[in-house]
Amino acid sequence: MILRFTGDIWQNHPCCVVVMNEQLIKERPIFTQKVMNAIVRAQIWLNDHPEKAASILCKEGGNYLPVSERTLARVFLKYDQATYSHNLPKAIRHPHWPIGRIGFQPYPFPSATRFIIQEMKKAIMEGDQDFLNTISPEVMAQDLVDTTFVKKAINLMGGPGRFREIDLQSPWERQEVISL
Repeated sequence: MILRFTGDIWQNHPCCVVVMNEQLIKERPIFTQKVMNAIVRAQIWLNDHPEKAASILCKEGGNYLPVSERTLARVFLKYDQATYSHNLPKAIRHPHWPIGRIGFQPYPFPSATRFIIQEMKKAIMEGDQDFLNTISPEVMAQDLVDTTFVKKAINLMGGPGRFREIDLQSPWERQEVISL
C-alpha cells in the first residue's frame, strides 16, 4: 500500500544522481561533457515520451526493469487525486506542487546535498557516527556537487525551461521544502 510519495513530502526531491570519478572529470573534460549532454538529452526525451519510456524499460520491452509495461505506464503517467484519493484520503498531499510520480531533471541542487547532510546529523543510527560531527553541509555541497558540466548541457539543450520542475526565475538555486 502506498502511504505517501516522496515527492509529496519533499518538493522536487532528488531521486537519482550521476556520479563521476573526479580524476576522470579533470583528465577528460570533453568526454565528461559529452556524457552529461547525453544524460540531459535522455532526460528531455523521457519527459516528452513517458509512454514510450515505459515500453522500452519494462520487462516485455528492453527488460531494464522487472515490471510490466502496464505498471510502468501507470507510474509514469498517473499522478492525480482521482486515482490515489478514493482509497487513501490525502494520498497526494500537495496537488499544487508541479510534480509527477516520476520526473527527470538533470540539475543537482547543492541545497539538496546540504539538506541531506543536515538531516543525517539528526538521524538516529547504529554504529559510530562521530564522522558526522566533522562534516560541514556547506563544504560537502561545494565538494560533492559540480554543476559546471550540467549547466552547459542544459543550456546546449535549450535552457532550464526544458524542465518543468526548474524555477525559471532562479534556475540554479532553490530552498528545500519538506512538508509532512
